[in-house]
Amino acid sequence: GHNEDAYAAMMSNPDLSRRKDSLRQFLVTLFDRGQLNQLASYPYTDMIDEVESIIESRARSADLSVNNYYDFLYSFHVGKENFRKAAQVMYECGIRLGHELTNFDGLKKQVEVFLSCINCLYLVNPKYQWLIKPCPSPANSPKRFHDGEAKEEDVERMGMEVVELSKIKKELSLSQARLKLTIMSGSAQGGLPASPGLSEAE
Repeated sequence: GHNEDAYAAMMSNPDLSRRKDSLRQFLVTLFDRGQLNQLASYPYTDMIDEVESIIESRARSADLSVNNYYDFLYSFHVGKENFRKAAQVMYECGIRLGHELTNFDGLKKQVEVFLSCINCLYLVNPKYQWLIKPCPSPANSPKRFHDGEAKEEDVERMGMEVVELSKIKKELSLSQARLKLTIMSGSAQGGLPASPGLSEAE
């Protein structure tokens, strides 16, 4: 099909900068068409890092209420059995949801992504069951630590905040409690406090 032809032409281009531009256009086009299964099916060989970087960038800039980039990245990493990267993606999504989508749907999604994050961390070596708190600064991107080559103390030395599995489980418990309270109060369709904690009224 046309997608296969476009992929073959892109990967055979010897000009790296043009190949990256073509890759970005290729990913965006398939995303806009909703062809996510096909998007994930290509090997991308030596351009895997670029694929992740492009989609991560779009995930971070997109509206969470209509954003399926995080879900795609999660499936992409799980499909390659990189459960730590999948966990990091879900945790970042959960943190953003707590600040940006403060309604019932956002809270429900936050519970789901924290559960997915925790489940993925249970599939990695216990010594690597930790993540890096999402940081807005690109200079401190946690990307290079996802594959398990860095030690926890190395990350802390660089000024990044390590998030242990136990803390993520506590964040999940808090989200579940808030979701239950919201349902019980009958305000499932209303807004929620912007803070991840309790409101002044509570």
